Amino acid sequence: MRTTFDTISKGSNYYEQSNNKFIEVFNSKGLTGEYIVFNKLNKLPGYKRIIVNSYLPCGNGKFTEVDLILIHETGIYCIESKNYGGTIQGHEKWNYWNQRFFNGDEFQFYNPLMQNEGHIRHLKPLISKKYDVEIHSVIVFSDRSNISNVKLISNKAIVTNHKNFISRISECLVHKISKLSTEDVDKIYNELSKYANVTKEEKLRHIKNC
Repeated sequence: MRTTFDTISKGSNYYEQSNNKFIEVFNSKGLTGEYIVFNKLNKLPGYKRIIVNSYLPCGNGKFTEVDLILIHETGIYCIESKNYGGTIQGHEKWNYWNQRFFNGDEFQFYNPLMQNEGHIRHLKPLISKKYDVEIHSVIVFSDRSNISNVKLISNKAIVTNHKNFISRISECLVHKISKLSTEDVDKIYNELSKYANVTKEEKLRHIKNC
């Protein structure tokens, strides 16, 4: 039977970007979901750069972790990966969403839209105002989850799963005019990449959600 890990290659650029070892990704559902999204982003048309696991300063010595940042000629896409299973029930305005499994187990987790709003709030000051660029919020669940019960009342964000991720992002790109040159994309990447690839010691010492 083909599994998620059949497509994982030790030579992937993901490992260079994230500093995560193959075995760490293999043994972590969260990192596996992140890896899947990273590889799908590489298939998008247009000039782009991708940053994995950035730790953005949010004051008082605290940092907030962003799973993936896509810097594309049409804008910047802040991506939160939720490699969850089960049935997901949520609403744009709820503080917490629900995860329910067939055996009756239920869990709550913080609204990922609100979580990503915080990421974007701390990302904006790090991007020079000379770039006229939008920052888009994208939440990606695994194909093991049913997200039909997630209710959005605005078009401020994309909530999708792995199998529909590329088509949903591509739809978004079609309706946007390119505002960033290849040089702009590279410059923003170089500015933001300094917040990625922190050591495990730094993660343990500094990373606190804010």
